[in-house]
Amino acid sequence: MSSPDKDLAQLDALFEKLSVLDANDVETLKDELPAVVDKLQKNELLLRNSENAADSKLLDPVWARVKRGAEICANAAKDESARTPIGESGSIELLVTFMKLSSPTHVEVTIQCLRALANLCFDHDVNRKRTSTTGAVSVIIGFVNTSNNANLVRTSCGALLNLGLNYEPIQSEILRLEGLPVLVKLLSSDRLNHQAVCLAARVINYLVGLDKGRLQFTKIEAIVSFVKVLEYSWQVDKSQDLDLMESVVDVLESTVLEEKADAIQHTVAKSGVFPLLLDFVESATPPKHADEDDQKQFNELRKTVVKITVAVTLTDSNMNLLYKDQTILGRFISWLRDDVFASRDDLHACAALSIGNLARNDEHCIDLVQKHHLEVPLLAILMRTNDMRTQHAVISIVKNLSLPKANKSLLGASGAIQAAARFLKESKDMLKPIQFGAVGVLKHLATGNFENASRMITGREPSDQSPSLTTTPLDRLIALVRRTDDMPTKSEGTRVLVNLVKVVWAQDVLTDILQPKDGISTAPLRRTLLKSDGVVPPIAEMIRTTQFPVLQNEGVMALTLLLASSKDEGGAVDTVFTSLTTTPAPPPLTEEEEEEEEEKEKDPKPKLPSKPLLDILTDIVMNVSGKYPDEIRFNPVKYLSIASDVRGKLESFANAGEASTMVMESVRQVMHNLH
Repeated sequence: MSSPDKDLAQLDALFEKLSVLDANDVETLKDELPAVVDKLQKNELLLRNSENAADSKLLDPVWARVKRGAEICANAAKDESARTPIGESGSIELLVTFMKLSSPTHVEVTIQCLRALANLCFDHDVNRKRTSTTGAVSVIIGFVNTSNNANLVRTSCGALLNLGLNYEPIQSEILRLEGLPVLVKLLSSDRLNHQAVCLAARVINYLVGLDKGRLQFTKIEAIVSFVKVLEYSWQVDKSQDLDLMESVVDVLESTVLEEKADAIQHTVAKSGVFPLLLDFVESATPPKHADEDDQKQFNELRKTVVKITVAVTLTDSNMNLLYKDQTILGRFISWLRDDVFASRDDLHACAALSIGNLARNDEHCIDLVQKHHLEVPLLAILMRTNDMRTQHAVISIVKNLSLPKANKSLLGASGAIQAAARFLKESKDMLKPIQFGAVGVLKHLATGNFENASRMITGREPSDQSPSLTTTPLDRLIALVRRTDDMPTKSEGTRVLVNLVKVVWAQDVLTDILQPKDGISTAPLRRTLLKSDGVVPPIAEMIRTTQFPVLQNEGVMALTLLLASSKDEGGAVDTVFTSLTTTPAPPPLTEEEEEEEEEKEKDPKPKLPSKPLLDILTDIVMNVSGKYPDEIRFNPVKYLSIASDVRGKLESFANAGEASTMVMESVRQVMHNLH
């Protein structure tokens, strides 16, 4: 028997012995590995030195043994404990050499070598480092780029996945070798291989986690290919391969929804594939005969595509581009308006959030209300839906639309105040973000608009002379401000009260208080605000506790207007005076706050005492902190001056007793110090 034949026979015997490796006999593997590697190295030399095509048939038995050896290695490496000894034996270098020596006629050998490398490198950085030094990554990328064998391409993608997962050196090598565009080419419809695309997408997903990977992905506009494959997955494939759909959506999510994704989001808009996302959201369906798990998986994927769609509308560079596309804008509006979509809360939320992103300037907001009358379907949805995501989305866009001056009256007349006020009820307190948005709607609508202020205070249209509603939007707002422990909501609600005072009192600058404007008298509105015990305290509290001079100034101006009212409207005077020297008790702590307080008690730090309003006003005027401009410092002086002059008014009230006298003494002392 010749020496090569003898080597092959010995190798066959070793392979037979190593068949026990399928039972994970790692010790046997360790014992026999040196002999296997030695015989395979001899085969490698034989293959390397045989360049004559005439020898090809003669070498088939050698290639058969190489394939069997790689297959045994691949199966053994499924066991974690086998990876280190196989890696240390020199097998990785041999496997890569065989891959380089193989030809298209030995594709099965290459596939087994790739399987072995993939399994050896799974969660094993030492073997990954060994593999990287052999030039394997370049060889594997070459297979993906040039092979027409679907199985080889799929296995190559799987090998790249295992080699580079959570291992940046190989990820960087793939990028350096232009592997990203090669992988993206697999997404073209004429080469679509479902399994290969799934694996390639997972490789791309970790590549775009690197800054240089994201730059490459953006530069070659790879996002366009992924959106087109998403379309293929449900239009052509009929959602039958949810793994393919999920792999594509994962890449879209990781690239479009991440920070600094403006360029990618802009590519989606300018390339013309954005409508494909809308098609998916509107019309894609789960696979035929889908079971419960399939239905759940599909629903989650559609939710993610909704998020991706909304994100594309958020970037500044797309705001005008998408808004001016009447087909896209019209489609969003139809989702909100058309009866055929009445039960599609997901479309309502997607459209409201998307249009809200596009309506971030006055021009677009005014166009949506004045031309498209978008407030009509929005308020109709808000009044009927119980879906919290939809409620939040609609409240958010109504808040945007209510900001321009030109829209305020129309929105108020359309019922926006009543729709928003529904969410101020105590039963809605668990919906804090929605409540906050609803208060924001009221704040915008009350700013500088007397008719809307009247609607909030009375609960009816300004031209309606019937008595106020039993529970008005103002009543609900005051109750919310009193009970809420959410400080942003409390602050926004207080600013609504400030705006109401400013708007109602400003109206009298234009007309005499006894001469109604367009049938609307301000006197009843003033009396309601003056006599309410829920207006002054929160405004005083805002001045006392906020760190923002602008808010303090707004509050001081509102209290000044209330204090300067005429004798027959003096209901708020006592409350204003009491607020000057009273420090309200803090609200009861929540469970979380109690736990935080207990932790602080273990390491106590001195707390600054709460100051009454009078002291805060003095601080503003004295400007010890240096943060108050002169125009803000002047307003507390004006306020305290009026307080000094109002003593005569107090004497006309039955309850003007010792407490009022004490307050006046404090005010006089402050005024004396200021002068």
